Amino acid sequence: METAQQPDIDYIVVTDGGGDILADSDPSMLGLQYGRDLDTKNIARSREIRWRQTANPGGAGTFEVYRGFSPWRNETAAGNQRQLIVFVGFNMDKIEKASREDVYRTIITAIVLILTGSLAIVSLFLVQAYRSARASLSRVRIFSEALVRHMPIGLLAVDKDNRIITCNEHARSLLTGDIPEVLGQDAGRILPDVFAALLKKVNAPSDLIEQDILLPSGQNGEETWEVVAAAFADEDVPEGKILLARNVTAIRGMEKEIARSRHLNAIGSLAAGVAHEIRNPLSSIKGFAVYFKQRLSGNPDDEETADIMIAETERLNRVISQLLEFARPLALKKEKTAMTALIAQTVKLIEAEARKNAVQINVRAPENLPEVEVDPDKIKQVFLNLFLNALAAMSGGGRLSIELSQSQDVLEVAVSDSGTGIDEKDLPRIYDPYFTSKPAG
Repeated sequence: METAQQPDIDYIVVTDGGGDILADSDPSMLGLQYGRDLDTKNIARSREIRWRQTANPGGAGTFEVYRGFSPWRNETAAGNQRQLIVFVGFNMDKIEKASREDVYRTIITAIVLILTGSLAIVSLFLVQAYRSARASLSRVRIFSEALVRHMPIGLLAVDKDNRIITCNEHARSLLTGDIPEVLGQDAGRILPDVFAALLKKVNAPSDLIEQDILLPSGQNGEETWEVVAAAFADEDVPEGKILLARNVTAIRGMEKEIARSRHLNAIGSLAAGVAHEIRNPLSSIKGFAVYFKQRLSGNPDDEETADIMIAETERLNRVISQLLEFARPLALKKEKTAMTALIAQTVKLIEAEARKNAVQINVRAPENLPEVEVDPDKIKQVFLNLFLNALAAMSGGGRLSIELSQSQDVLEVAVSDSGTGIDEKDLPRIYDPYFTSKPAG
């Protein structure tokens, strides 16, 4: 039984066909039964190698190999002798350890593979998210830059060192000097003084300043700019300032026109009320004047006085009619009118006054001018007022020129005189009703 002393062999057992132990690596087992759960008789006659796994009292499993054999050389003679079975038990401790290590390594490898795969999947998602975020950020940046570049107001931003970090085309038009690259420039050096001073007033992140600023313009005199200056901050830490500027010259002009229209509307309403109150007693005064003229007929002085009263009441009545026309919407009675003939009729009305003031009247009009659709009475009154104002401005003599011309579908009438002209301070009020600079009104 030296073979049984090998470290990897647990035992060697030899039994007969009935399972009685004839030889054992453990001598204490001799004579006992072994393999009761096996068909030992058939196993003893068979030469087939069989195996099974059994429990080992030492804790490790045993891999048992067994088969029948005959110790005799002559098989015929062996058939008449007892058939034996040899059992060899191999210790599976190392195999089980190796198996456990293989399982452990397999589990570790699987975990590593799972983690690697998970990390790869997460990495793919992160890369995809990064690409998506980068694309979104790029789109937002392009949109923001296009918005800033094409927005209809000037936008300029400076950092905390007052260096320009953003400037669109509208804001660039405000800068002084010819500077090819404005980014990084000192805003106080290239901005107009009023804009630079406005930016300096912004200190706290909550500061917001709105102000209208007048800038000189070579073509239009002065332009009005609406300017907003504010600070921007990151977590209440000042990062810079932003300035928005918009040319509101036309808007402010419209606001003034609206205010003027409201003012004139109020005046018109007031004038209409006053006119109605005056017209009634005025009719009575005229009636009494006509009565006294008839009563005092034959006395030239009294008749002349009555005529003056009647003429003045009629003049006041015309003024009241004009006030009422001013208070209500103007109704035009348009008709085809020959403008050359209308001008000639109006000039006849002022010829006597022109000769008195030594004013020469020149009318220039091409032949075959087309008729125009106007209200002849209203336009005649307009020309008459213009001509009379021109004569009043040339009390010492001069020249009144009236020129008619056609430009495509438009007929132009240009009136000019050699008088003193209109004072510049009175120009904004020339369309105000009943405004005059004459001392006598």
